[in-house]
Amino acid sequence: MAASPLVEVRDLSLAIRGAAGLCPVVTGVSFELARGECLALVGESGSGKTLTAFSLLGLYPSPDIVPTAGDVRFEGRSHASRSAEELRRVRGRRIGMVFQEPAQALNPMRRVEAHLVEVLAAHDVCPPAERRARMVRGLEEAGLADPEGVLRMYPFELSGGMMQRVCIALALIADPHVLIADEPTTALDPGVSERIVDSFAELRRRRDLAILYISHDLHWVARLADRVGVMYLGRLVETGPTAAVLTAPRHPYTRGLLDALTPDGQGRFRTIPGDVRDRPASTAACPFLPRCARADAACAVLPPLDPDQHRVACHHPLGPS
Repeated sequence: MAASPLVEVRDLSLAIRGAAGLCPVVTGVSFELARGECLALVGESGSGKTLTAFSLLGLYPSPDIVPTAGDVRFEGRSHASRSAEELRRVRGRRIGMVFQEPAQALNPMRRVEAHLVEVLAAHDVCPPAERRARMVRGLEEAGLADPEGVLRMYPFELSGGMMQRVCIALALIADPHVLIADEPTTALDPGVSERIVDSFAELRRRRDLAILYISHDLHWVARLADRVGVMYLGRLVETGPTAAVLTAPRHPYTRGLLDALTPDGQGRFRTIPGDVRDRPASTAACPFLPRCARADAACAVLPPLDPDQHRVACHHPLGPS
């Protein structure tokens, strides 16, 4: 871990404001991200991965989502100390994001060139005379073979893989230090997914780029990430080096995720008992308590988790204690 990480998230908690008050959706999440490093956040839908990623931008998909505790620091400075204009300049210019649904991230009424020009102009990245060359270079870096032709195209003329590559170019055109990739291979076939993930690896190497990679697909996580954070119901329950977490998981939930990928002797895939909607009665308890075969009275209070090592928030971890 670098002495001065680019990103520091400390005890972050988020809630949704509703008629009954604030409902927690992310609780006590902490991690760091250094230059040139890739951290993957994994877990079921609704575990809080994307909302945690949005906190790096200081921007949430709804005004009803509010931070309730903790701090997000970028390049040594807290987002809480930045004005709205300063945060706007961080987004896109220093932290880029590839959104989960490329078709929804692109305006169907505008050509690819207009999308890229908007980012370059908004952040004053280069003089107008240099913009076209920069756009062509950005599309080439994202893996598009005919950048001049792509610039003239509308989103509906692009394949799913091409749209995702345009979104990668949009996220990186201003040379950010951090890239957030939110489920970037969703709905893409395996061959296209592999090329997208390889593009991230190459861009990371070439630019010394820090990547926060959000995914359900542990295959691509193993291929790209240095470290993994496993989230369940808004909490980090296990974190550590990718190889250690995926080959020797210590949390029962992580073990369940991995078991679900491997068929048994009869060719059947194992599932985790219960449902993600099964929540403990107390917010202080382990979130996995209702579904865990190892749970007992001690699990009424979730133990702390150290984000800098292979650690697990569990009273009865698998493997060595």
